[in-house]
Amino acid sequence: MRLGIRIVSCVALVAIALTMAVFTAADFGGSGEMLYTLGEYDGNVAVFTLDGTKPVEVTDIALASLRQADRDMIFSGISAFGERELQELLEDLGS
Repeated sequence: MRLGIRIVSCVALVAIALTMAVFTAADFGGSGEMLYTLGEYDGNVAVFTLDGTKPVEVTDIALASLRQADRDMIFSGISAFGERELQELLEDLGS
């Protein structure tokens, strides 16, 4: 009986987590906030939107000036939900 309760609880938690992820990715509530990705363009940190083809902004933050861990994250892509989070990430990388 306890095993059944644990299985149901795990399934419920996974369903909740997936629902939260979907709402976050779909811009919950339609607040107009965009999803950005920080990536690399011509050796600098750049800001991309969802289509990811061309950067909407190329910063003056050179990848060579970053720690290896930060460079690795940039090459993988760092997601930012909204302008505020984007600016915070850029400030952290630029300092």
